[in-house]
Amino acid sequence: MSVGDEFKSGNFSLYAQLTAILTLVLMIILSAVSILSHTFYKVLAIIFAIVIFLIEVPFVGKIVPNSDKLEEYFGGTKKLYWRFILYLAFSAIMWLAVTKGSGILGICAFLLTLTTAFYLVAAVRRQDPITSRYLGGSGI
Repeated sequence: MSVGDEFKSGNFSLYAQLTAILTLVLMIILSAVSILSHTFYKVLAIIFAIVIFLIEVPFVGKIVPNSDKLEEYFGGTKKLYWRFILYLAFSAIMWLAVTKGSGILGICAFLLTLTTAFYLVAAVRRQDPITSRYLGGSGI
């Protein structure tokens, strides 16, 4: 399967994953470039990028140990509604950063909102969470 086949799949959880990976790269780059202004939100963006990396890259999930209690409480990171809620919170905080004057994070806020929408559509459609094979997942 090629990247084109993954895009043609119609699975919104895959689109959300790819958008989230793009967002995490931009969050790190844009936060590092202008860390001296609005430092609090830039540090939050870097923390969010680390969390996104842990959630979205499948081989990292195999390395990092998970507690059964945590999986039981949150229903696992495979649940699309939990990812939707997480990304909704991340995007709300990034939009708050934009309103406080950190305009460069507006790109990240938009992409996080797009990721949130993709996860919502995937959850409403009850699509299986699929991860890109290029990121260590099973692919389509």
